[in-house]
Amino acid sequence: MNLAIAVKTPDNKTHEVELESHDTVKDLYRKAGEVAEAEVGTFLLHFEGEELDDALGGNEIQHLGMWEGCELLLCCNVRNTMCASSQELSSEDTRKAMGRRLE
Repeated sequence: MNLAIAVKTPDNKTHEVELESHDTVKDLYRKAGEVAEAEVGTFLLHFEGEELDDALGGNEIQHLGMWEGCELLLCCNVRNTMCASSQELSSEDTRKAMGRRLE
């Protein structure tokens, strides 16, 4: 089963990433980096306000509750820097995703 998800980048562009149900979080980072032209390790991905981190690396995306057309945020890996925003995220979600309080 293939799944197309949207990855929103700091420049407010949205890129489509094609995934297969057996793809892992590491595969997702690799594919998102390819479409966004960003090197893995220089960005973070957030899904529903939560960071998809290395601890989930081996987990298949089919077990993370993603659906066709869902949106991930790609943020630069710099602490205290707002890199992307989404109208779908509340202020609280954004604070959690960025790991700091917004003023």
